[in-house]
Amino acid sequence: MVVDTQNGFEPLYRIAEVAKMLHISRASVYNLLRGERIVDLGGKGRKGVKLVPASVLHEILERKTKTFR
Repeated sequence: MVVDTQNGFEPLYRIAEVAKMLHISRASVYNLLRGERIVDLGGKGRKGVKLVPASVLHEILERKTKTFR
């Protein structure tokens, strides 16, 4: 999914898509996203689709990336 933002268009990813990209479980994705800004399309206290902006995903990947020396 792609959303129009102030800086242009930014892709959004579902939790399951992020888990598949990173080869981790969905529960681990929720742990990585704790404290990050995501888009929640569900009502307050209800189940709903949660979308992760590409910028947040990029920050997570930078933290998880290790440098081999």
